[in-house]
Amino acid sequence: MDKISINELNDFYLETLEHCGSFLLQEDDECISYHLFEEFDIGVNSFFEKESVERLFQAGLISELKMGKSMILRDFIFEIQESNEWDIHYVKTSSRWKDILERADELRNIF
Repeated sequence: MDKISINELNDFYLETLEHCGSFLLQEDDECISYHLFEEFDIGVNSFFEKESVERLFQAGLISELKMGKSMILRDFIFEIQESNEWDIHYVKTSSRWKDILERADELRNIF
């Protein structure tokens, strides 16, 4: 299988980030589920892996800071996936989810 181009990878990375953030706290459960448990879940597993964010960094599309914070966000997602909080009912009330949503907000605002 061929690697996707760096521009496609960057587009998928940025699109993934658009599916997670504190803006979701104003949405209904169906919308939150779609964004987090479908789109973001798929994207974070594919485009936030170490090799992918390192490629983006090497190409100068993200900073070292953003690369590191992306990998941390991915680790947080993997941790919450292994817990009972990987459920729509926890998104608006869990401090772990609040941290994840804020980290996604932060990532969108740094190079």
